[in-house]
Order: sequence, then C-alpha cells, then structure tokens
Amino acid sequence: MQLSSKARKAVAAGLAASTILWASVGMIPQFAAAAVHSDGCLVLSGGVVWLVTGGTRRGFTSAEVFMSHGYNFSQVVTASAEDVALPVGPIMTYADGTLVKGPSDPLVYLVTGGQKRGFTTGAVFTGLGFSFSNIQSAPANTFADLPTGANLDNATERHGAGVLVNASGTIWKMTATGRMGVPDMTVFNSYGWSFAKVIAANSADTAAANEGVVAARAGCAQAPTPTGSINVTLAGPASTTLINDESQAVLANFVFTGSGIVTAVTMQRTGISADTSLSNVYLFDGDVRVTDAASVTSGSMINFSNSSGLFSVSGSKTISARADMAATAGETIGVRLTAVTLSSGSVGGLPISGNNHTIATATLAGADLSTAPTGSGDTDPGTDINVWQGTISVTTRDVVLTRLALRQIGSIQSVDIKNFRLFVDGVEVASQVSLDANGYVTFVLSKTLATGSRVLKVIADVIGGSGRTVQMSLRGAYDVKVIDSQYNAAPVVTATGDAFPYDPAAFTVNAGTVTVVKASTSQANNVTVGGSDVSLGTWTVTVYGEAVKIETLTVGIDVNGTDADNTFRNGRVMINGAQYGSTTHVAAVDSAATGQSFTVNFMVNPGSPATVEFRSDIFDNEDTNQVALLTTTTVQATLVAGSGNAVPQVSLGTLAVPSAEVDANSLTIASGSIALASTPSYPAQSTVAPQSSYKLASFDLTGNATEAVNLNTIAIGFAGNGTFDPSSDLSNVFVKYGSKTTSIKGTVADGSITSLANSWSISETLPIDGSLTVEVWATLGSSIAAAGSDDTMITYMRVTGITAGSGTTVYADVDSDTVATDNGATGQTITIEDGTLTVSLDASAPASILVDDSGTKVTGAWKFESLYDSFTVTDIIFTIANVSAVSTVTLKNGSTVVASKPAAATTTFNNVSVPVAANSNAVLTVELTMASVGVGGGTSASSLLTTLTSATRRNSQGTSAAVTEASADPAGNVMYVYKAIPTITYVSLADTLLAAGTRVIAKFTVNTNGTGTIAWKQAMVEITMSGATGPALSAFSIWDVTGGANNQVTAAETIQNADNSGTATTCDTEDETCELLILVGVTIDDNVEEAISSSKTYEIRATVGGTIGTGDFVSASIETYLAHAANDIADTRENDTTVNDTAFLWSDRSASSHDTGTADWTNDNLLKFLPTATWTLLPPT
Repeated sequence: MQLSSKARKAVAAGLAASTILWASVGMIPQFAAAAVHSDGCLVLSGGVVWLVTGGTRRGFTSAEVFMSHGYNFSQVVTASAEDVALPVGPIMTYADGTLVKGPSDPLVYLVTGGQKRGFTTGAVFTGLGFSFSNIQSAPANTFADLPTGANLDNATERHGAGVLVNASGTIWKMTATGRMGVPDMTVFNSYGWSFAKVIAANSADTAAANEGVVAARAGCAQAPTPTGSINVTLAGPASTTLINDESQAVLANFVFTGSGIVTAVTMQRTGISADTSLSNVYLFDGDVRVTDAASVTSGSMINFSNSSGLFSVSGSKTISARADMAATAGETIGVRLTAVTLSSGSVGGLPISGNNHTIATATLAGADLSTAPTGSGDTDPGTDINVWQGTISVTTRDVVLTRLALRQIGSIQSVDIKNFRLFVDGVEVASQVSLDANGYVTFVLSKTLATGSRVLKVIADVIGGSGRTVQMSLRGAYDVKVIDSQYNAAPVVTATGDAFPYDPAAFTVNAGTVTVVKASTSQANNVTVGGSDVSLGTWTVTVYGEAVKIETLTVGIDVNGTDADNTFRNGRVMINGAQYGSTTHVAAVDSAATGQSFTVNFMVNPGSPATVEFRSDIFDNEDTNQVALLTTTTVQATLVAGSGNAVPQVSLGTLAVPSAEVDANSLTIASGSIALASTPSYPAQSTVAPQSSYKLASFDLTGNATEAVNLNTIAIGFAGNGTFDPSSDLSNVFVKYGSKTTSIKGTVADGSITSLANSWSISETLPIDGSLTVEVWATLGSSIAAAGSDDTMITYMRVTGITAGSGTTVYADVDSDTVATDNGATGQTITIEDGTLTVSLDASAPASILVDDSGTKVTGAWKFESLYDSFTVTDIIFTIANVSAVSTVTLKNGSTVVASKPAAATTTFNNVSVPVAANSNAVLTVELTMASVGVGGGTSASSLLTTLTSATRRNSQGTSAAVTEASADPAGNVMYVYKAIPTITYVSLADTLLAAGTRVIAKFTVNTNGTGTIAWKQAMVEITMSGATGPALSAFSIWDVTGGANNQVTAAETIQNADNSGTATTCDTEDETCELLILVGVTIDDNVEEAISSSKTYEIRATVGGTIGTGDFVSASIETYLAHAANDIADTRENDTTVNDTAFLWSDRSASSHDTGTADWTNDNLLKFLPTATWTLLPPT
C-alpha cells in the first residue's frame, strides 16, 4: 500500500522531526529487529505508517486521518520484519466523531459508525452542538474512502458513535447502542482527545443506555523476540554434475529447525574451483528468493545480512543456496555454512558442508526475452488487464518454465490490484491471488516452452487506484527460471529485447468506472396480487479505480397492460439492505423509458460491490386497481440509464449510472389457488357392512407457489348406487384435514357430483407450496345389502379458501379457480361385498423329505387369506397318516403357539382364536414333536402326511361358517420318519486325469449328521463313457478313505446293463453307459454291511485301459430313480439288476436283532443330495 504524495510528505515530515528529536536525546526506540509489535502499535515501513491490529497491518492514507485518531508522530516506531510480513488489512479512515468536508462537496459530514453523514442545514449542525472550528478539510482520496450514510436532519436526535458529550460534568463517549463513561483524565488522554471537541449532551444522549466505562487505549509493546536454539542440518542435494554456465544451480539445502529470526548467513565456497566460478549466489525459501545476489569475497566467503531479518524460523524451514555458474569443466564446487546470526538465541550444527558438485561443459538451450516488454498503457480500471508481456525465444531445444516473479513498482496500492494470471501463447498456466508483502507476484509452474517464440503475458484485475501507476517489473534473470529439457539444468535467461530490469512503461489507471448488472438473486418467482413490499429487481453495482458517489437512481416499471393505467404503490430503493431515498409511488411507463428518481447519495468503493434492490406493493394505486382485476399480469422493473448522476471521488467529474437500461426479470402477477385430487395411494375400496369409522374417501389438497390460502369450508356430496343409500346407510360422518378433525354429523343428506349438501366450517392456513390430506370417515350401516359390484357409493368434495395476500376467494373441486358452481372433485368408489376366508397350502410348506425321530418337525403350512372382511379362525381339524412316532401336535401362528394336543390320527383344535385382518392373511403351521422309532417305539418309514380336513371362522359381525378350501382337504408334502437317516455327499476328485492305470472314478461321503447309526449294503454308480474305440474300465474296487485311511472294503463289484459288449466285470471300450453295482460282502443275505454312526468317505477305483484319445472321457454319478417303499428285508429291497433300480440300499437298524434279514431296509427315495454331481475324467490337453 502506498500513500498519496501529500500524505507521504506529511507523514514523512512528522516522522523525520520526531526521529531527529529522539536522536538528539539518545531515546530513539530500540526493539529486537524482527519481533511482532502488539495490537495498537504504530509502525513505519516503506514510507507508510501502519496500525498493527488483529493480526494485520492497516495503513494511514494521510496525516489528517492519522491525527483524527488522536495519535502523534512520537508514537511511531520502526517496523520489524515480522510487522512487514503481516497481511494488509483495510485502510484506516477518519475516526468516529470527526467533522470532515470534501474538496468539492458543499455539505459538512460527521464520521460515525465508519460512515460520513451529511448535515442538511447549518441549524441542524449547530443545534447538535458542533463547532465550525473543528471541521477538517479532507483530501479527495481520504474523503472518498468513507462510505456515505443517511443525512443528519434532526437537531434533537442522539449523537452518533464516537462523539464526546458532557452531561453534568461527566464526559461520555457515544456508541452505536448507548454511551460509555470516561472515568478519568488518564483514559481521556490515552486517546489524544481534546476538550475543544466535547459538546453538550442532549436529552436523547442521557436517555441512552449506560454501557459502562471506556478502557484506556493500550500503549505499544513488542512481542518477545523468538529465542532459543536453531539447529541446522543438510538436506542434500547429493553430489551431482552441474553445467559450467547454468543459472540458479542448487548447491545445498539447509534445514533450519527451531525458532528465531535469522539476520545474517555466512557461507564459504568449497571444492577445487575459483571464487569467480560462482558469479551470483542467492538464498531461496522454496521458490521465493529471500536475498539479492551476493558475490564470493576474500577467503572464498559469501555473506548475507539484514538487521531486520533475512527470514524467520518457527518449526522447520529449508533454505536453498543457489548460484549462477561461471565455472570451468573439471572443477568441483560446493558451499559450507559457517555462521548463522540470530536476532536473539544460539545456533547449533555449524559448520556444516554441502556436497561438492562436478562441473561439466554442455551447450544448454537458449532462452531470451527478445522483444521489448509491453503492457496496456493508460487504461480504465477493470478486470483482465494486461500488466506485463514479453516474447521469449527458445533455441536449441525445448525448455520447461518453472518460475516467474514480477515486482509491482508503480504507485498503485497492493489492495487495488489482484487476481494475477500467467498465460503462455494465450493459455493460462498459473495464477496468484495477490502481491506478497514485498510487492512480488511469484508464479510456480511446470510448462514446456517449445523452441521458437513464445508469448508470456500476465493479466490482473485493477479494481482501484485511479490516478496511480501500475508497472510490473522482472528485476533480473534470477527471477525467471527455465530448465533445459535434456540436461535438466537452467540456462541463464537473457533480455536482448530490452535489458533487466525487464519492465514495460508504467501506465496510469484512468478515472473510475461503474458497471451495473442484474443480480443472480433478482426476483424470478411469481409475485402475488396485493403483496406488500415485494422485491421486483436486484442489481449489482461495481466500481473500479476509485470510489464513486451515486447521487440518484431512476427506477422504471413496464407492465403488459396499459402502462398509463398502472402506478405501483410504495416503491422504495434498498442498498445493501438499507433504504435510501423516500418511499413513493412509481408510475409504469412503456418500455420503462422513464421512471421515478430516488435520491440515494451512496458511496460505492472498489472491491465492495453494492446491491441495489427495488421493492413496492403489488397494488395499482390509481382509481381502478388493474392488478387486482388481473388486467395487469406481468411487471418488470428497470434501472433507467442515468445522466451525470454519479461523482468519482478522485478524478471528480460525473458518470452516468447505469450507462444504459438494466432490466430485472419480467415477473408474473398471480393470485393463489388450491387444487384437489383423490389420493393415489388410497384406490377404490371394497368392504363389508356394517363398519364403524370407515374411511370413505381421501383427497390431496395442494397450494400454490404464490401465496398462502386461508381455508374456511369443506363441502361434500354422497352419491349411492344399487342398495347403497347414503342418507340411510351413513352416520357419524366427520372429516380429517391434516392433524385436525371436524365435528361429527349424525346423519347426512344425499347428494351428487353437483350437489355438495354437507358442509363444515374450518380454519386452516395452507402455506405456499403446502399440501394437506383431507379424509372423509363414517359408519356404514348394517342395512346395506351386499349384492355385488352395483352396491357402491362415491364421495364428491369442494374446499373453499381466501388467498392470504390478494384476498381472492378460491375453490378446489373438479378444477382450481374462483368459480363456486363447478362439479366436486371425485373421490374413491366404495363397493359393498361379502367377505370370504380361503385356506390353501402355503408356498412355505416344507418339501417332501426323510426325517429322523428326534426333536420337532414342521409338516405343513396353511395360508388363511381374507377378502373384504376381517375374520377369526376358531376351529381346525388335521389328520396325520401315522402318529406312531409322534408324541405331540402343535399349531403355530408364526412363532406363536396357538394350541398343542397329544398326537392322534385326527387332531382337532377347538376354540382357538387366530385373527386375520381384512384383505390380509395368516399362515398357520403344524409342528410334530417326535417319539422314538424302533423296538417298542414308532414304525420306521411311516408317513407323517398332515392334511387339513376342515376349519371354521367367525366374521367381523360374529357369524360363524366353514372356511373355504381352495382345493379339497389341502395336505402338506409327505414326510417319512426313520430311527436314523443318511446323506450322500459328492466329494471332488483330487486327480481328474484320464490315463491308463488305476484311477479314482468316484468319491462320496455317507453322513448320519448325528441322527444315529445306519447301515448300507448296495450302491449303484452310473458310468458314461465316450464309447467307440475309447477307454475301457475293469478291476473295480471300493475303498474307505475316511480321515486319510486307505482300507479296501470287502465287496462284490458287478457291471450290469452295459449298452454294448460289457461283461460282468468290464465296461468295454464300445460301451457308452454301464451300471456298476457294489455289494458289500459277498451275497445279499450274508449279514455283511457297512455300518456308519457318524460319517465315512469312500473312493471307487477302476483300472483304465483301451485307447484314450482327444475327446474321450469317463463320467460317473449316483442317481435316484425309485418311489418310496415300505421297509423290508435286504433281499426284497435290493437292486435286482434291472435298469434304473435301487441306487442305494440302506437300513436305519430299527429292527430287533438287526441284520440283512430283518425288515428295516429301504431304497434311496428322498435321500438328501441324490442325485450327486458328476465325476469326470478327461485326457491331458
């Protein structure tokens, strides 16, 4: 930030005088060079006095502003490096309570609340107690820095914030909301106040709230200088090869860890090289250069120093030593860090040497700024302004641009230029928001520049600074870096097109400009007839270059009707949310060619766009209200082009704001409406009669996007058909709307779609875009005869309301309008039917299976499904085929036990109570508790088939009848009970290669799963082969391989039913199918069996012979073919060699003295996991 010439001279003169005075008495304030000063300190940096506050520094733009705050130059101290590093905050403006007069403004203003408020007359000025001798003449720029507030036109109003008043000898400082007492002279003097500016309090002042006392203004203190140790370590780079003439070569990276301000750094050149091999040496913090170039001096030493601080450390910071090389091939070169000086504290880790690097010679790419730099020249303030441009010529090979740093050396303040963007050949490649504390903008990037001429351009937004200059300067080759794409080294960038510093001529920022655009937030919704203080348009006003005072704004209105017949009531202009100018009626003019002028006197500052809004009532203030009649249905507000209605505060003169008409959105003027439709989720209903509190109809009532509607009436008509007579069959009728309920009507009148004879008065507001569910409920009488689909009734409805804004009566019925004679909206058709309850076997019923004699078994599930009426199932009778192995029969509804009975072939459940709601279902299951099978117990292989033979229900009226059966006597799926049962599980083969020799062709596990012990005698394996001249199988055997065992089972293996030439022992090469029958033991009745109490795993092996070729295979599986058979001796149930006979002969060992001759053997019917998957052997691929 820089001061105006006048301000700079005034401040500098004052500071010079005070500094000389301090020097003469040896009292120049001395502080640690790089400490941050406390809030309230006044510091001098770059010819500008700054106030340190809130973690920022705020600059004074003139001596007048400085002294208005009660400061004097003896309070100013030199800024530290840490002060300079603080971000720049808003500029300082005149203190509250100051009287100011601008250079070209006839009014005197009081600064209060950060605004200047003009006195309308001298009588108001003196009536409020002010003295003309206290008026300050404000320079144009400082006067423009103050936004303009409302004028002062009342001599008796309370004094504004910052004014000092005397009430009966007590000095008070007025605030925005009250007053605060000044407790003593110490506090008074700490602010530099003068009694000449204290005025008499008025009654409004003394009536203001007492908010306590004013605290003394804090003096200046400096934060403690960071102390403690800093330790330095090396962070590379490793030894590498540098090019003899490369630029900004990294010699060493030093990591500073700790806290402190580094004020001096000393390094020493190392290696076998000359001092002249390093032409320029720099220190960099990342990509930011922190020092100017240093040379190698006597003793090969390199020195950097700055009493205000080179850089600060808080935690960890890496500083790079970089150099422009002027070396000779074969040299080695590096640097040693020998000394570091802190403002306070110690340094450890020194000396520390970087690695030495070898010098080589190469021809690097060339990069030359080959044309003279250019900029915009004198320009209007605004966005996307070209502030620096040059052409870089790349030769030999491509380079990569990695860094470009430009310094702003013109007089423009940093806050007035921002949003910097770097372009290469018209394409944006990098950006930075603002200048840093030293006035630099640094672009860090990686952009390849191909050989040839490349145009570099930097654009920025110049938002302020009228009359000031802009000049972006590339100070030297050290502020631009390109990398050779092959050597990864930086050639020195030259500037033959001009010279370094490479900068275009400074250009002057022209007088301020103003843009006015429709805001994105401008009203776009419908506006409501009769609406009060409705926003009709919003605009954004942006100024560039300097503050601009807008004195008047003209608002025009255009409508779709006859403009001359429309005047909109109570128009007013709002700026940033506050009203400016008077409230007045605005007449419509065709195309808004002219309009109503509003005096606003509002200051718009660069960087702070203003929001202008126009509001009015949606009401035609002329004799006939065209808006209320809806003759006028659209309205559009416009900011009419100005003429000399704005004054730039630096360049003066006048501007037209806006320069051309700026239209807001065209808005539709509408009144609210309501709409009614039957609820889609409640379709036509069928039910039984009688019913109490039955929902006859459901409607959805919806509002509108314009205004709320106050609902007042619901009217209903009932139309019956067939035997349904609403006046006779309906009673206790009421309406639910939202969470409310109307009164109950004991009887109702008949009606129709046009006759809505039953009505209720209500009071309910339907908000904008609101919705409400409206339901009609009643008692259905028993007199309705259920004669089928012709016994019906329909409800028709109309809802009436008055719109909240426009006061229009609206109706929701068959349509949505202001007509009360339309048909009612049609509700649902209610049909009276006979209720039914039907029972069927449910899909969840268990499938046919074998079960053992333990625990409980569910043998069936039956679904009772109602239609139209609710029912209660009261009685059910089941039969069970064989209950010899059953102890208890339990009826369940879901997981709930309905009843239990001792097992009987016919089990009757009387007087149960199973509810089935209307149009729903209940699923009942029968669960059997098992008893033991075998000697002294139940019959093995007995059927548990459970059949529902009858059921009785009671309807909602208490009438009992038989439940309808979907099919006669629905039965569950058959189950058979055994003492124990096996499962046969497929086991994958470890080796599926079809090759000559002994191979495993099948593998399976027989498991009893904890049900007991079973025995098996026969297993039949179906074999399928490729046939023709393919493989042959012989020498079959079965092996027990449980748990890794390998025990051959004594068995007879026989081939049967071969489809070609197979023998009793061979499945021949020409056979495509064979049955391998395995008989445990020797004969069917030799009492030899495989007994299993848990599980056993078996392998079936065979010798593979024949000719095996591509496409040959051998497959095997265990199938199941037979229906259930009663238990018998093994000889009866055995595989009799016929095709597709018994595949697995087994016994539950339930007979006394079990052997192959007892009648407890059965076939493979319903064995779990049969048929198995197929085992297949294939030849090698």
